[in-house]
Amino acid sequence: MEHPLFDLLLKGAEFSEVLDKAEMVLGNPVAFIDTAQNETTRSVHYPREDMEDKAYRRKQISDEEYQKDTDYVTALSRTGIPQVLVWPHIRRKRLICGCLVYGRHVGGIRLPDIGNRLEDMDMDLVQATARSGLAFVLRIFLVQATARLIGMAYVLRNTRSEGENCLWNLLNNKLDASLVDLHTMFSASIPTWNNLCLLWFIPEYYPDYTSNLPLYQQAFAGLSTCMTNYDQGFVILAGAEELRSHQPQLTQYLKDNRLTVGVGSPGNTLTALQRSYDQARCSLQFAKQTGRLGLAPFSEYQLNYLLSLIPSEQTASVLDNSPLAAMEIWDQQNGTEYLKTVQAFLRCNGNIKETADLLSVHKNTVFYRISKLREELNLDLADTETLSLLNCLFILKTQRCNQEA
Repeated sequence: MEHPLFDLLLKGAEFSEVLDKAEMVLGNPVAFIDTAQNETTRSVHYPREDMEDKAYRRKQISDEEYQKDTDYVTALSRTGIPQVLVWPHIRRKRLICGCLVYGRHVGGIRLPDIGNRLEDMDMDLVQATARSGLAFVLRIFLVQATARLIGMAYVLRNTRSEGENCLWNLLNNKLDASLVDLHTMFSASIPTWNNLCLLWFIPEYYPDYTSNLPLYQQAFAGLSTCMTNYDQGFVILAGAEELRSHQPQLTQYLKDNRLTVGVGSPGNTLTALQRSYDQARCSLQFAKQTGRLGLAPFSEYQLNYLLSLIPSEQTASVLDNSPLAAMEIWDQQNGTEYLKTVQAFLRCNGNIKETADLLSVHKNTVFYRISKLREELNLDLADTETLSLLNCLFILKTQRCNQEA
């Protein structure tokens, strides 16, 4: 079952928003504590008096005792196992749980005894399981899973460079176009550029992005880029000219690693970059529909985009009365493969040999089928208007299939 925080993590939400959601999930206010045991961020309903208690207790004990307590809590946090603590001068119990990200301790969460009571967790695991059964075990797992996802969000926030933060703010509409100088903002990441464009891709195994991040960074190692995670994937800001010069080797690397990257149109204004991001998302979507790997520039999918604006009910009417429908019926009645042949012919840009190779047939077979299409269905594949129409129809058919899936 997917954790409720997962969507927020994929969307690159603000860290405070992640903690607010964690409070809703766990039923207790939540504070994040860094590895030095400092509360850095708190959820919206975290009690102020809890912080006051901590300050008061700090004054009541010696520096040595305070350091000893801090070391003890840090050691507990590193285990990643939820623990309930009771301190003198603190009016409430607290649950702590370390945030472990792929085995690395990056901090912890603290829950005061407000909302869901901590009594059942204030005992050893064997006693608690015997008393509360499966409900207790599930709560332990939920706390641990929540702590891990909060840790991942914390790592993301604190590993972003200044340029990455600027890019993230750009995507979230948090930059004022009248005050933004894009060249100055991204000069550290992209020192020489004419026009910028945004690239977008979604790894197949995004939840494990931290261990696979070097793979994605390696893909763009030869470019001056700015990369950040955003909305279930990665966004890359790059210079359009530099991207074009590296396109052959970059495309090959992406294909070797089975990655598809949408590329938006270039521009040098805030509005243009936001539009470039939307275009990159569209081109990636269209490229994945055909199984394309490598770079997928929006310039090659403008027709797909325009056709996607046609209402679905009109698309159905067009397709049901189109040459594609006629070919499909003919194939079913006569055991032919005209539809498959035409689709391959268009994909190969009219190259007979490549079409034959794609279909695993002799090129004479392709010539024969094309001639029979002209004879039996009045479809002339030598006519450019016919090819343009068929191309549009296949795009509509693919989009319709994806809508129905």
